[in-house]
Amino acid sequence: MAKIAILTDTTGIIENDITQGPSNIYYVPLNIIFGEQSFQEYFELKSADFYEKCGSDENHPKSSQPAVGLIAEKLELLLQTYDYIICPVLSSELSGTYQSFYNLAQELAPERIFVVDTKSLTAGLWFFVQKASEMIAAGAEVSEIVTVLETMKPKVEVMVCVKELDFIRKGGRISHAAAFFGNMLQIKPVLYFVDGRVEVLEKVRTSKKAVATMLQRFYDQTPVDYSGIIFVGNSNNAELTAYVKEHIQANRPQAQIKDLIISAVIGVHGGPGSVGISWVRPE
Repeated sequence: MAKIAILTDTTGIIENDITQGPSNIYYVPLNIIFGEQSFQEYFELKSADFYEKCGSDENHPKSSQPAVGLIAEKLELLLQTYDYIICPVLSSELSGTYQSFYNLAQELAPERIFVVDTKSLTAGLWFFVQKASEMIAAGAEVSEIVTVLETMKPKVEVMVCVKELDFIRKGGRISHAAAFFGNMLQIKPVLYFVDGRVEVLEKVRTSKKAVATMLQRFYDQTPVDYSGIIFVGNSNNAELTAYVKEHIQANRPQAQIKDLIISAVIGVHGGPGSVGISWVRPE
């Protein structure tokens, strides 16, 4: 049976699970930048520490894709041990990470390295990594795994409501004026991801209404006996996170609710106080 590795990026890390995951999953970090300081996501700056630093550092954080040399080093090392490498990575609409992986795959071993643009991020990316891992463990062929990952793209849902618009504005997603008036009016945009792009589903006045919008989409797409995984992510918003989990537990009691701290790279744009959910639509 062929030996297959998974190489992905750190935006899909679920920090509570990483030490217990399969040994054939490897990560390349994106970078978090505060002023002149640069940190490798997760390895040098955990997500919880990132949100704490946002409250104490006067510099607005930025992010950058993994160093090409680091990706190449990881791929070359894995090629020495594994027959194939599958690389599900962050949406190409949000980062140059996919293009860097793809270019290196073509250069090093296009017949052995398969790069998948998941069109997703954070917990959404985790679903792709998890599916690939399960199929590898079951003895699936590499071509079959890649085909399944490609068909998953429209089924993976990621939604988030942000507490304030300043981080989105500073990240270049909206104008300064829109952020000012949005904050003044307490507008809470509900964001979701369509074909890898960030779109606004709805603009509401309170966080509870934003959460209700997200939850209604989840309920509309799942049966009452839904027993799949749903991630509830947050960036330092324990109260609203607890509310979301209680609501899901009451309406989808068989769902497997998992906690996660929203990736620091995603937090660069969403900021502290965000709450999100992610799931895979059933067949």
